Amino acid sequence: MNELNKSRDEFIEKIHAAGGVITTAQLNSNGINKYAISEMTKNGVLDRVMRGVYQLPEVGDGREQFVLACKIVASGIVCLLSALDYHGLTTFNPREIALAIPRSAWAPKLPDYPPLKLVYFAESSYSLGVTTITHNCGAFRVYDSEKTICDVFRYRKKLGQDIALEALREYLRRKDRDIEKILDYARVLRIERAIRPVMEAIL
Repeated sequence: MNELNKSRDEFIEKIHAAGGVITTAQLNSNGINKYAISEMTKNGVLDRVMRGVYQLPEVGDGREQFVLACKIVASGIVCLLSALDYHGLTTFNPREIALAIPRSAWAPKLPDYPPLKLVYFAESSYSLGVTTITHNCGAFRVYDSEKTICDVFRYRKKLGQDIALEALREYLRRKDRDIEKILDYARVLRIERAIRPVMEAIL
């Protein structure tokens, strides 16, 4: 194997080790310089998602996309329909990844792929119910099931009442449901009056 192929294989192995999605800073820290990055991009070995973010062409469209989204938007937290999808609480198939960011945050320029939607949350809502998921291609943040249910109810006029009701019904069927946790979140978010009667009717 010649040195060029060896270097190329080592390059790909390092990106695979990062789950197929990697930033320029991570590449540089692994000894991959801008010339190697440019060469691999030209040869179709690597796709440039946006400035400073790259992925292998074979990266899938499942949870890997959540990792990629949160690399593109560092303050982003998977929310609303995307979080419902992650938690298995909807039959709706989101066409874009919804990311919550603080209202005071600077909004980055978004790439064409993956399709992203930024949702501005007040600080009290943004920091509530966040959990970090470690995937084989990296990590991403998402709101837990209970916070997601409450968020969907807060946005039910925009997202659809039927989606909110479906999610709540599905959640309440689960053995690990935590009704008090939902109500605690609902009090903080000031939607207890909206969600409690619906929950009692379902139960």
